[in-house]
Amino acid sequence: MAQIIDRFAEAYLKRRGGRVPAFQRKALRALRACRTRRLGGIRRACAHCGHAHVRWHSCRNRHCPRCQHGKQREWTAARLRELPPVPYAHLVFTVPAALAGHCRGGPAALYRALFEAASQSVLELAASRHGVKPGLLAVLHTWGQNLHFHPHIHILATAGGLDAAGHWKSTGKGSGYFLPVRALSSMFRAKCFAALARLGQSLPAEPLPRKWVVHARAPQTSPGSILLYLARYVYRVALDESRLLRVDGAGVTFRLKDYREGGRSKTLTLAGEEFLRRFLQHILPPGFVKVRHYGLFAHAQKKTNLARVREALAGAGRRRAAAAAALLALLRDFEAQPPPVRCPCCGGLVFETAEVPACPEPFTRDPRPP
Repeated sequence: MAQIIDRFAEAYLKRRGGRVPAFQRKALRALRACRTRRLGGIRRACAHCGHAHVRWHSCRNRHCPRCQHGKQREWTAARLRELPPVPYAHLVFTVPAALAGHCRGGPAALYRALFEAASQSVLELAASRHGVKPGLLAVLHTWGQNLHFHPHIHILATAGGLDAAGHWKSTGKGSGYFLPVRALSSMFRAKCFAALARLGQSLPAEPLPRKWVVHARAPQTSPGSILLYLARYVYRVALDESRLLRVDGAGVTFRLKDYREGGRSKTLTLAGEEFLRRFLQHILPPGFVKVRHYGLFAHAQKKTNLARVREALAGAGRRRAAAAAALLALLRDFEAQPPPVRCPCCGGLVFETAEVPACPEPFTRDPRPP
């Protein structure tokens, strides 16, 4: 990513002038400086053979493809420790392309409306249909495989909840689904319009479709697979560096999956400036939170609610025990300690470290240690 910024960012900024927001410029500077002398580093020398290696500091920007892997593992482990062993449903709420394109210049209002409309639709429909309050974990996702602007909300929802008496009540036994998709779609559309109006966001001149897309999957006994899927979006940017294939005079070539053809793998080449334009439109506004909790998982009462859920599930039997075992198995994988760092020359384990001060120039990149 730094090579792309080095090669194309100056021309991109010059052409677009003041139309590039300050927070996008800041992200470009951070990603360009990541793991270079500009941020300083740590010199580590083997105490046995003297072999030394300098590792430059990372930028720690939340949109940097190289800085988020460790945080992703920590977040996933934290969720596995707190989620109760119950079935979970995966819901996806999407707005029409015309509305997304209309709000692309200032998307914060659309993002807030998405969170509000999706969470309220699930909570209200669960209360009216089943008389329960579920726990919701919502994640904002703004891109498609080709980096186009495609905002939508993923929700991990408990397939059930606490009723008014404090008892756990499961849902979805008849059709196998947590909530009816058509009712969710209708409520989501109405609530999204209401939220956008309250936030002062105008609507496109063209009429929007009456049916909005809401995907739902049947609840799963363990939230493991759904949680691992969502974790990739919590601490991942629009394009992982593993998908980048080539950067040259023709532009940037990267790999994608075409879901219209069953997930077939393809390559796409974009001009450098067009690639940066698509990438930067997924940089979130400063301070915007892309993961939110509702219902039983709302932060204000999460600790109390989770204790009540576990108490209600105390005598749930073998099915809950199997779900708890699956969660614990996943947690052990995420909490496993990595092997100790060894010297590539002699295999030693003892290192002497020293801070390397930051230097404005040059942009000397940190090669991966052997």
